[in-house]
Amino acid sequence: MRRWRTPPQENDGMGCRRPRPPLAGDSPRQRGQGGDRPVRHPMPTIFEGGEKFVRGIVGQRFDENQRKGTMTLMSLFFLCVFALLRLCVSAEQPRPVSVRELGITRHYGVSAQIFDAVVDVKDLQKGVGHFLLNTVEKCRKKAQEMGKSAQSIGGMGGNWLEYGLLIALKEKKLTPAYWQAEFAAVPNAFNDVMVFSKEHGPVILSCKTSLRERYKQADLEAVALRQHFPNAKFYLLTLDDDKSHLARVRKKIADKELLALQAIYDETNVDELFTFLKGLTLIEPPQKTLKSGKVVK
Repeated sequence: MRRWRTPPQENDGMGCRRPRPPLAGDSPRQRGQGGDRPVRHPMPTIFEGGEKFVRGIVGQRFDENQRKGTMTLMSLFFLCVFALLRLCVSAEQPRPVSVRELGITRHYGVSAQIFDAVVDVKDLQKGVGHFLLNTVEKCRKKAQEMGKSAQSIGGMGGNWLEYGLLIALKEKKLTPAYWQAEFAAVPNAFNDVMVFSKEHGPVILSCKTSLRERYKQADLEAVALRQHFPNAKFYLLTLDDDKSHLARVRKKIADKELLALQAIYDETNVDELFTFLKGLTLIEPPQKTLKSGKVVK
């Protein structure tokens, strides 16, 4: 039986044998440089094997911890991205606003129900005039579908315009605004919409879907209130289709035929009114100024 030959070894002085360096007279087999069989290399010591084992375990744990840390960071990253996307979507989608949310009506009547069913705050992106006109037109169409008479629709038109104006003021952050404000100095006179400013005191916004002779009533109510608030502003807002009649009333204001009304706005220029209001410092009226009214904040 042929034995396995290994290179000559020598004692290292610690009880372990290690290969001696090759000598000049060694054969190629003794030098480990050839032969018909490979030369067996010495087995690693227990210390060397333990060291490799420990390094393998530590390295494996380090790789696992590193992998877990990476996964945690990726999870946090995607959670942040998801939260930002939700914020962007919620910012793009305006929250629904309704008469019921304003809380100004004592009884949630038919006119308020119709208005809440069709109002869309996104229309404000095209301007306040577009929002008011489009909302009132949709209210009329909805009322017709419900079988309401023309007289009933005409009676609810003023409420729809007032509701739309209040929501526009709220969305444009022009508050506090007051609905059906009754001043203690002029009892039993209820103003459609009012804001109170530090510069002028009351700013009255009378809402009339059609002018006819109603602008005269608004002017008389303004005259009574101006006696107590000489710096007050009195404006009339209308959606009247008869623009020639609107032009005649505006000429009467310019010619001072009307005593207190200072301007009339419709869907074509009501954004100018809002620009004016943005330049004012809106505040709450002094105590005991109002006798009654609903506030929109």
